[in-house]
Amino acid sequence: MKVTLVVPTLNEYQGMQEIMPRVKNEWVDQILVVDGQSTDGTVEYAKEQGYDVVVQKKMGMRHA
Repeated sequence: MKVTLVVPTLNEYQGMQEIMPRVKNEWVDQILVVDGQSTDGTVEYAKEQGYDVVVQKKMGMRHA
């Protein structure tokens, strides 16, 4: 069984830096960041870390 960790974000650059290093690679097969159009570098950070990233085209929960 494969495990994907889905991480919803919106301007969570600082939070990602604090929390994501604690996630062990052995725990999950994929980390998928679903971003709500962050403007603080969240997307860039996630890509630098090698996470898969999807950026919402439309804002709001119903478009997630």
